Amino acid sequence: MSRYLAIFDDADPAIEYTGAWSHSQSSDEFLGTVTNTDTDGSTASFSFKGTSVNVYGSVNPSIAGAAGTELIETYSFIVDGNSSTRRTYTPPTTKSGDVLRHLPFYQSPPLVSGHHELKISVQKGQGVMFLDYLTFDTAVARNASAILIDDRDARVVYQPTKGWGASDAFDDMMQTSQMSSEPGAGFSLQFEGKAISYWGSVPSGNSTDISISIDGGPPTRFVQDPAPASLTHNTLIYSSGALADGNHTLVATAQGSSQIHVDFFLVTPSWGANDTNLAAPSASPSSSTSWVSSGARTGPPAGVIVGGTIAGLIVMVVLALLFRFLRRRRKQRRRQLPRAAFTAGLPVGPETGGALFFVRDTSPPDMLPPASPRPTPLHIYIPGQNPDRMAISPFASALPSAAQRQKFRMSGLASQTNTAVVASRSSLAKEVGGGPEVTIVEEDPDATCVCPHSRHEPPGDEINVPPPKYSA
Repeated sequence: MSRYLAIFDDADPAIEYTGAWSHSQSSDEFLGTVTNTDTDGSTASFSFKGTSVNVYGSVNPSIAGAAGTELIETYSFIVDGNSSTRRTYTPPTTKSGDVLRHLPFYQSPPLVSGHHELKISVQKGQGVMFLDYLTFDTAVARNASAILIDDRDARVVYQPTKGWGASDAFDDMMQTSQMSSEPGAGFSLQFEGKAISYWGSVPSGNSTDISISIDGGPPTRFVQDPAPASLTHNTLIYSSGALADGNHTLVATAQGSSQIHVDFFLVTPSWGANDTNLAAPSASPSSSTSWVSSGARTGPPAGVIVGGTIAGLIVMVVLALLFRFLRRRRKQRRRQLPRAAFTAGLPVGPETGGALFFVRDTSPPDMLPPASPRPTPLHIYIPGQNPDRMAISPFASALPSAAQRQKFRMSGLASQTNTAVVASRSSLAKEVGGGPEVTIVEEDPDATCVCPHSRHEPPGDEINVPPPKYSA
């Protein structure tokens, strides 16, 4: 089973600090940052899922005083509160006062695979110890935001094999690196992930020119000319940016007489816990940079959750109020619309070819004659279709006089065909908008109507209705 070495920077939010801690910048440290404290009782905790955990840092003796001053600051480490994992670290007293980097402050014993918590406590604080980064061993790459591949990893294949030498400088990651001065020297690395970055040193006295490519694609050149005044460690040589998730091969080759140095690689794993890209930093290591990774935090911050919930509730309330307003406005519009003068009904019959209508009462009651308890149908005869018949009105009791002519307008006729209209007494004296004018002559209330539905032809006057000049 493959094993991965996950790495977390001291500035990663997965590390929770309690007490008076300070974050500093240093171009020689991993990702350019370190964290320290001089306050007794300050603590830091880190949750992870793996089988071991290591802590690395730097020591600056000059903070304690003159060279040779005794260093008494002590860090205590324990995993899951298990006393068998407890270790303490007190830095050695040095005479030179030089800064020591990439020191292993803590290396845990083997742990059962699973979730664990590391706790760090400070005693006799002097502020001389600086946390730089933590690593833990895991079988699942997605448990990490970045995977560390050291220069000594067997996956790094150096060419030619005899042209490379190892260095054990304190300033290198885990205090080791590889270097070659052979013309055309290079290396290849196969990895699985979605991004990679390559870190090394830049020598002094000679320009550096290295060609790097991924999967045989177009090469990228790293050129340092003129050379720096002194050897520069912890330099970002190449960053791939986003890659297709999967297996890839990185190839680097020195150009001309250039030296080539290899310190470490950072790989963003496939299907990582989040989209954090430690393998492709956007700033130089000398700047203040903080890369957010998941660590033990797999969910969004509580503030984001609360804010999203409140925003969702506000949107729902606004939508509900808008719906209620539109619904009420729609009802008001319906109430304000004028009532139609006629409502189409069923056809009268094939002999007339007409349509049946009902007249609605939309006028004040005092403008109309008294209504009959039962509406009496009014049949209107349209001349031209049935010349041998005529319509007689049988509802003289509902009008002011038997012979008085009443006029009203009829709109909504469907076509220029014979049309019969059925109306209640209460609505026949009203003038309704638009349409041909109809003259109604009241006859004997006992008379019957001779129309397509009657076999008798009582006397009466004919009602002439000119055909409408339009269709509804």
